[in-house]
Amino acid sequence: AGGLVLGAGGTARAALFALHAMGVSPLYTWNRTASKAEALAQEFGAQAVTDLAAFAPARLALVIGTTPGSAGVTLPAALLAQHKPAVLDAAYIPRMTPLLTDAAAAGCALAYGAEMLFEQGCAQFELWTGRVPPRKAMATKIAVRIAEPSVPLPPVLRRAMDSDF
Repeated sequence: AGGLVLGAGGTARAALFALHAMGVSPLYTWNRTASKAEALAQEFGAQAVTDLAAFAPARLALVIGTTPGSAGVTLPAALLAQHKPAVLDAAYIPRMTPLLTDAAAAGCALAYGAEMLFEQGCAQFELWTGRVPPRKAMATKIAVRIAEPSVPLPPVLRRAMDSDF
């Protein structure tokens, strides 16, 4: 099943590395600066997408957004509705980016940037200290920092805040 990475910075590079290592194929990458998308595509054996409005893959199971939440990057509603890919947007402010909002409207499964931030922080804590991370305390701190009264907390944070760890 195909995967698309939006963006060309460090998070995009890490996402492409992981998807390539997992054997996701075909693999696509897009960036506002086409030459950056082309360079990443060449590095990871992906195909550069130059126009999201004209992007018509045969299959698309996963989308990873790595652009700033304020950039307003999203995908055409018809593409999301046709493929219903799982969508992760690494941005965590705003919590519901345009990409996640459009993906939710199309019925796609969502993963939130705050969940990625939390899990990455927990893994780093354990790696650096050799101790089990204080998941509840970490989730609570993140929740306070990203609070948006009209948007529910991501599920991973809610579960961690309800745990005893």
